Amino acid sequence: MLNKEICIKFSEYKAWEREQELKKVNRKRINKFLVIGLGTTLFLINNPNIALASSLSSLDGIDNLGNTFLIIVRRIGYWIALIGAITDIIKNGMQGSGKDEIFKILIKYSLIYGALFVTPKLFDLIANALA
Repeated sequence: MLNKEICIKFSEYKAWEREQELKKVNRKRINKFLVIGLGTTLFLINNPNIALASSLSSLDGIDNLGNTFLIIVRRIGYWIALIGAITDIIKNGMQGSGKDEIFKILIKYSLIYGALFVTPKLFDLIANALA
């Protein structure tokens, strides 16, 4: 019988060995991912009430949290817009600007603050129109 031997350098052997180890690690990682994914999928199929909102009343907590967050953002936005408007008015007043430019500043910051109220209403209108 013929015995075939391959002669390779030590660095090539180490590279091949590292490649084999990476394949083994990748197989373990893929197996772990598949087991977790399959387990999660089977859990969600068998318990749809836990995973999905079964009624609109279960979403009330999220709506309350969102409204609280929206109120906080509006209050912060109020003070940011007020301070920004006052500083811009003072800057332009010190530079000798007229009524028109001060009026533009007031309109700009009023629109910014008003957008905090109009945007949620607009989203509600879209949701009601598409529902």
